[in-house]
Amino acid sequence: MEMHIHDFVPSLEFLYDAVADSIMGYLYLTDIRSDRICISEKAKQDFGFSECVIQNARETWFARIHPRDRDRVDESISLLYSAQKQTFDDEFQMRATSGRYFWVRARGRIYQPHGMDKPTHVIGILENLEQDGEVDRVTGLHTSDRCRRVVESLIAHGQAQQCGILLFNIDDFTRINMLYSHAFGDMVLRTVIQELQALLPEGADLYRLNGDQFLVLCRACNHAKMRELFECLQEYVRHPRSLDGISYQFSISGGVAMFADSGPDWAGLLRNAVLAMRQAKKNGKNRLKIFCPSMLPSTLHEQKLIQELSQSVARGFEGFYLVYQPICTADSLRLVGAEALLRYESPEFGRIRPDSFVPLLEREGLMSDVGMWAFRQAVSVCKTWVEQLPEFTMNVNVSLYQSLGDGFSQRVFQTLNEIDLPPEHLVLELTESCFADEESGVAQTLSTLRAGGIRLAIDDFGTGYSSLGRLQQLPSDIVKIDRSFITSIHNNSYNYNFVKAVIALCHNAGLRVCVEGIETQDELRTVNNLYADTCQGYYTSKPLDADTFARELIAHPDCFQSRSARADKQERNNTMLSDNDLLRTMMNATPLSINVWNEKFENMACNTAVVELFDLRNEGEYLERFFELSPPCQPDGRPSSEVAYEKISQAFREGRTVFPWMHQKLDGTPIPAEITLVRMPYQKGYIVAGYTRDLRPQENSSKTE
Repeated sequence: MEMHIHDFVPSLEFLYDAVADSIMGYLYLTDIRSDRICISEKAKQDFGFSECVIQNARETWFARIHPRDRDRVDESISLLYSAQKQTFDDEFQMRATSGRYFWVRARGRIYQPHGMDKPTHVIGILENLEQDGEVDRVTGLHTSDRCRRVVESLIAHGQAQQCGILLFNIDDFTRINMLYSHAFGDMVLRTVIQELQALLPEGADLYRLNGDQFLVLCRACNHAKMRELFECLQEYVRHPRSLDGISYQFSISGGVAMFADSGPDWAGLLRNAVLAMRQAKKNGKNRLKIFCPSMLPSTLHEQKLIQELSQSVARGFEGFYLVYQPICTADSLRLVGAEALLRYESPEFGRIRPDSFVPLLEREGLMSDVGMWAFRQAVSVCKTWVEQLPEFTMNVNVSLYQSLGDGFSQRVFQTLNEIDLPPEHLVLELTESCFADEESGVAQTLSTLRAGGIRLAIDDFGTGYSSLGRLQQLPSDIVKIDRSFITSIHNNSYNYNFVKAVIALCHNAGLRVCVEGIETQDELRTVNNLYADTCQGYYTSKPLDADTFARELIAHPDCFQSRSARADKQERNNTMLSDNDLLRTMMNATPLSINVWNEKFENMACNTAVVELFDLRNEGEYLERFFELSPPCQPDGRPSSEVAYEKISQAFREGRTVFPWMHQKLDGTPIPAEITLVRMPYQKGYIVAGYTRDLRPQENSSKTE
């Protein structure tokens, strides 16, 4: 006797529900005649439908498909409904309930009853491609693995000759992660990538390579079209944008590689795009380089240099040497330490930049040996200099590859013991990646070093992985702010505010701050006004060999004092005290109401004239209820507290500011005033004195006239 499915299954509804609950994807059944679609409960929830049976199926469903994919999917569906195709297999992006697009693979087949000229139903499954690792969860883009498979398929079918890839990287994107959070950075990436996708021409697809690096695969293109595409993306990111009320802006650097220039495989194509992008970044970022075969000799040069470095290490570190750059106090420029810097001179190529040979040492596993050699040299020199300058400290750079090595902390302490240098004279500088590494071995090494009295510094802060929110949690003693933030500190509000925020946060956490790369007096003045502790850079001295350093600096630790910011501040203070306009302003403040602010924005003291001005009981009531003595907003609509902090900061930074202000008594009576804030030296820091001029007599006189 012939058996049928209904002999085993109570109902088709039961079968549908059972299958829908058992699969990882989303089950759907479309009735073509009535334009209805039945979807599984999981699909209803994930895509934000109100019912499992959807009317006007084609229109409703297509509204959730990414606009870029709709025409292509619509064409495939039309072929299916007209029976020109029996099956459907396509990939596209769909909008989830959260509003985020993600990639799905839709498969299905038609059901066409015997004797009918058109199909009546389509049944199939949608698979979430994010679950198989081919889709990046942050951006919803396919990963580079998918790009590789697509390129390999094009090669196999002889269709790759006119193809090319644009590899682009978001310049300094880590600053956004650091200043706000990685979660905010992920939101920025999702937003930016969705909008960049809309700018891509036909035949171009976007993939995420890793981190903030992305690939665009273009079919039927040439150098001119790739350059045009990059300029289109560059124009988009050039404009400031905001997300959740936070403004952000960045640039991109890119490298292009064409299949015709890169050989017969994916690896060559990607390698050449990477070489071109590196060249773009070396040339100053925010630009595009197109790969050309002439770039390859640099790779051969690299291989020769690697061989030479290996031989140098084997010959007792031949060609390696150290130079020392002074570290001085930011206010007086007194010498307090030095950073030992590794250098290498090649017999064949001459002097090699550290950013060229250090990555090669790390990649070839030579950094640990070279690093310990440099450490011993620096400690030996420091021992001699401490005898002449007891407060002197030596900063030594440590690679992540060293700090991960077995027994690193033991070798450090053993070297200090052999040379007889107390650990308090040593600072180890590590990049943010060392502190950000979550491996227990690294954390234990850092903990052991600090417990032994060695101080740790975060080098090049602002260019790596840390965020301001994590700064207080890192096992460090000193933060070194990277030169890139200082270069344009006077015309870039982001850099100024970043440096200011880092210094304030570090000081609150008990950390000291060293600013690197000071090259001008204006830069020194600015970082000193922001209360940096120490600084280094060409403004004081370029790196020197040990003999010159000892002769010119160790013997004369105050040799830079005449160029210090302290001398500049004293000159400006003297100028201020002889400023007739300022004195006249203070004399015209009637009554002469004075209050004093400290660097923490705390109102510390006032005179009796202030108490009388506001009809208060005593000075204590004024200090306790100060923020009640101004309306919530000033006449221009800005919050009073916001403007007050801004003006006090300006006074600390610039020395003086005068501005109109609306005060009020506790009963709400308005007191229009003119405020003069003046910075004054106090103990080892500064205070700001505020002079309040009551403008009511002047206004009453005008009304009478």
